Amino acid sequence: MDYEIVVPQRTDLSSEGSSALDQANAIIIQTEQNRMLASDFLGSIKRLRKKIDEAYDGIVASIYKSHRLAVATKKQYSDPVDEAERIVKRKLAEYQEQREAEARREQMAAEAAARKVAEDVQLAQAAALEAAGHKEAAEAVLNAPPAPAAVIQIDSGLSKIDGMSSRKLHSCRVVNLQELAVFAVANPAILASCLLPNQKALDAMARAQKDSFRIPGCEVVVETIIAQRAS
Repeated sequence: MDYEIVVPQRTDLSSEGSSALDQANAIIIQTEQNRMLASDFLGSIKRLRKKIDEAYDGIVASIYKSHRLAVATKKQYSDPVDEAERIVKRKLAEYQEQREAEARREQMAAEAAARKVAEDVQLAQAAALEAAGHKEAAEAVLNAPPAPAAVIQIDSGLSKIDGMSSRKLHSCRVVNLQELAVFAVANPAILASCLLPNQKALDAMARAQKDSFRIPGCEVVVETIIAQRAS
């Protein structure tokens, strides 16, 4: 269901806005008189902005209030549904992880047993050679690397459910920020991707310290901001 919101169009404001933009582009400031005229122009911009605010602020506030009410009402009904979905998905993931962990433990045990069999066979071969008087051959067998153990796949027993799938999502949790910083500095190629500056904190320090701001790797950026009071 579509709900149409009608916002009145003001051709007069559109025309005044386009005219103001053209005037701004045409302004050239090379003398004090030019500067005074530009200041007067900013005053007219303030008045035009006030007209736009008076025309649309009430509409924006009303629509925003309706939007907040609609979102809150929807959230009232969707929150329990979302939580129910999260609970069951978490239980499914926990069960799957448990079964996969059990399968991995069984696989590791089976592979360890296979390696033990291979080692026993190797020892028996060496013992037989030594008993037959082939000492060097026996030592060669003992010193030879063991045969690679077969990779044994253990089924987790999870059946395929129509419409449901799973994937592994890998993420990182920083447990020691200092160690990460040391590693990043030692590896400049990944420094920028692993560490980001706290721009908000650095800006606050620069505003407080002004030209005396000194932090290695940073520089003070000074921008002139013009303000114009409404006349």
